[in-house]
Amino acid sequence: MKDALLPKRSQELQHQACPLKLYLTDFELEEIKEYKQVWYLGQEATKARSSKAAEPQNTKSFNFGYDTKDGFYKAIINDHLAFRFEILGVIGAGYSGQVLKCMDHKNMELVAVKVIRNKKSVNELGKAEIKILEVLRELDKNNTANIVHMKESFYFRNHLCITFELFEKDLYRAIKGSKHHGLSEKAVKNYTIDVLKCLQLLRKKRVVHGDLKPDNILLYKHGSEKRAAVCDFGGSYFMKHRGEYQPVIHTLYYISPEMLLGKRCGPATDMWSLGCTVAELHLGRRLFRGCDTADHFCCIMKVLGVPPPELLIAAPKRHNFFQSNGVPLKDTDIRQHSSTLPRQLNSKNTYFVDFIKCCLEYNPTKRITPEEALKHPWLHKKDAKPVKSAGRTRSDTTVPCTNKKPTLLRREKVPPITKPKGKKGGN
Repeated sequence: MKDALLPKRSQELQHQACPLKLYLTDFELEEIKEYKQVWYLGQEATKARSSKAAEPQNTKSFNFGYDTKDGFYKAIINDHLAFRFEILGVIGAGYSGQVLKCMDHKNMELVAVKVIRNKKSVNELGKAEIKILEVLRELDKNNTANIVHMKESFYFRNHLCITFELFEKDLYRAIKGSKHHGLSEKAVKNYTIDVLKCLQLLRKKRVVHGDLKPDNILLYKHGSEKRAAVCDFGGSYFMKHRGEYQPVIHTLYYISPEMLLGKRCGPATDMWSLGCTVAELHLGRRLFRGCDTADHFCCIMKVLGVPPPELLIAAPKRHNFFQSNGVPLKDTDIRQHSSTLPRQLNSKNTYFVDFIKCCLEYNPTKRITPEEALKHPWLHKKDAKPVKSAGRTRSDTTVPCTNKKPTLLRREKVPPITKPKGKKGGN
């Protein structure tokens, strides 16, 4: 190994005649031979001792001891990824894997590294995510669509890894920071506009995000203001590439009625998720809080009433929620009151209520689009009042609310991370 290819600390170790085996496991000594460039050894980490030779005899070991039984990578503070990235902590975790905060010792910058689970089906989702990220990066060369773009991707110990710019925090953490009192109206409007610009591009290219929620909207500083950008396209897909058009990954509290009913889902499903997200930013809590799919649909109907009959036509999962005559299976107090949504939103701003109502339109073909939403008066007017038309509230805008096997996730818990004994891990 040439000195020029070693990080500064590694060069010092070599010059002091210290053999690499003092800092690397037997597994790593074989592994490092496959790397042309080495930037970081993880010499400060308390490493897991693994051996390829011992693997066949150890039936309880997963991926030579580097994975959990569910295929998550066992991250160790100060250890390396691909002899380049130093693991500083876990940012978050979900169905697809976990996101690690790392120091890139090649470019000397902090980055976020998404480590996909070591499962064949999840790995396929990861490869599909990379294809979408590559297309979006090409379409958004000027970086105006508020998308968290991929830097690069690589494999490490059978895990597909994707690197991104490290952001300050996500909107869920911002809500927690407000002690669940909600964010200011100005901030909610600004973040909504930022996300709509992303959804506008996705809709144009027939891409469905599929799991839009506060956790997947990151914040960064742009001058003196905070801006939002959409991340985590792990459950996204091009509509032309999927026959059923059903997101594989989504979170219960933000899923649309058509998704619950097992129907085809297009870009309109992301607008429903946006409505739930914006309401949560305003309230400081989720608008619909079901404990399972049946209870969640009940929560929706308590606020919006029973869905129109046309939504139930050819719905594969309608029997999970409704009788053959369209009456809900679950006995619940469902009434259609025009004051229900405003009361739940705890808002007298009729423009804001109308915006959420347009996003939460049952019929996806009538749901507001990103282009229409960007022109909605809630985002641009302060004191104007909407007019009533045809028995429902409409905004006096040229583009009003128009009449036009999934995995359910709770708020994910971060898996434990191994810290060196007697040392403090990186922040």
